[in-house]
Amino acid sequence: MLVPVIPLAGILTVAFFMNTGQARLLAGLIAALQVLSIGIFTASYSTSVPLFHLSPYQSFMDTKGFSFFEVSNRVHYREIPLIRELGRQLDQLVQQEQDVVMFSRQAGMVAYHVFREFYGDVRFIDGYSLSSRELTDCPLSRSWGSGKLGLKFYYARYLDSLEELEHSCGVPRPDVIFDLDLPNLEYAKKIKTAGYTIVFKQTGPVQLHEWPRGAYVLGNQFIAVKNDLLGATPVEKKEFQFKAKTK
Repeated sequence: MLVPVIPLAGILTVAFFMNTGQARLLAGLIAALQVLSIGIFTASYSTSVPLFHLSPYQSFMDTKGFSFFEVSNRVHYREIPLIRELGRQLDQLVQQEQDVVMFSRQAGMVAYHVFREFYGDVRFIDGYSLSSRELTDCPLSRSWGSGKLGLKFYYARYLDSLEELEHSCGVPRPDVIFDLDLPNLEYAKKIKTAGYTIVFKQTGPVQLHEWPRGAYVLGNQFIAVKNDLLGATPVEKKEFQFKAKTK
């Protein structure tokens, strides 16, 4: 929000020293446009939580260990329940496996917190191939092409290619998959049919319920673990639903 103020400050400074009627008119017009654009952005496009709404959101779930900037941005706030549960799952898996393979199209905040705790015990494969090269080094998956997000990735194609990727290029089948999902939870349903169990699911919009509502942020995410690693013991499946309100 500070960036648009910089050109405004420059214009106002020039206008002050020029001290002409036209300059003051121009500065006033630009100032009004800045205020209007900031209001529109805040009301419709921002994913931040205003300070006067932050306290209820912090009390909705445990945010200890996460920075102010992570908690006050709803896109990052959305990741907190998943990060906590993923840590619990990995804590169990690293005791069974020497090198746990984790897969996702998300290589940002979640991966950062995972590797703070499990660096050296977990290997990460990035579905978009921005932070790892397994899929772009393999001729099969490299042929999928690239787009604005990185490798053109589709879960149906990836899951159908798991065996060939491992046989032809040595790309291991993931032990754990976590990711964002669609409103109908389509990705989690596909992954279940490929030999995985959904051990954690979170749903619901991460929305402000008062002005400014900002951009719509969907909270749907999941964690899937390979069935071979779960054994015969019944798995405790957890769910989390976002329904935080500011009152």
